[in-house]
Amino acid sequence: CPANAGGRRRDPDIVIPPATQQKIVRIQNQLDGFFHSEEQIQIIIQILRDVTSSSEMGIIRRVISPMLTQLLDIGDRTRIRVELSRI
Repeated sequence: CPANAGGRRRDPDIVIPPATQQKIVRIQNQLDGFFHSEEQIQIIIQILRDVTSSSEMGIIRRVISPMLTQLLDIGDRTRIRVELSRI
């Protein structure tokens, strides 16, 4: 099912432009796995800092926010949530 490709559920109401989809995939790749290094968190933060429009950030926030529970460290979750709410 394309809406659940790779085990990731996607809201069928969201139309995601290709460049935004690439950013989401890059973030998802960093969130894969059980442990997350500081380097992975920094990569996610940098991807989010490169977002310049509120509409793009809204799409990314809607897709990525539910995945943040995978992060064991509350500090890492908070840092990413701060970036997601920046715009």
